[in-house]
Amino acid sequence: MGYYSNVMITVTSRDFKQIQKDQEQIGESELLEIANIEEYNKNGQDCVYIKWESIRYTKRFEAIEQLEKSLINSRDGYVFFRLGEKETDIEFRNTAKIEELKEKFYFLENVNKQLKSIFDNEKEEEAEA
Repeated sequence: MGYYSNVMITVTSRDFKQIQKDQEQIGESELLEIANIEEYNKNGQDCVYIKWESIRYTKRFEAIEQLEKSLINSRDGYVFFRLGEKETDIEFRNTAKIEELKEKFYFLENVNKQLKSIFDNEKEEEAEA
C-alpha cells in the first residue's frame, strides 16, 4: 500500500530540460511519464507545470531524490506544493526567481482567504453561544 500525495511543481522550460536529463540518468525512472505536464507562457517566460495525482512522494525512491536535487539546483527557482492524505499534511516551497512560476498557485491565496473567513465565522458563532 503506502501513503500517497498530490504534487504540483512549476519550473522554467530550461530547468525542466535539466530535470529530464537528470531523470534519464537514473535509467528506468517513470516519474515524468506518469506526470501531467503542461507548458505555458506568461509574459514571455516559458514555464512548465508538472502535476502528479496520488503519487508515493518519498525521498527513499531514487527518482524523487534526484528530482529534489534538480529542484534545488534549478537556475530560476521553482514552486512546489504537496498535499498528503492527511488533512494537515501540506508542504509548500517557493524559491521562484521569476513571478511567472507562481501563476498556477494563485488558487492557494483564495483557499487561504476562504479558510480564514470560515474560521473567523466559527469563532464569532462560538462567542455568541
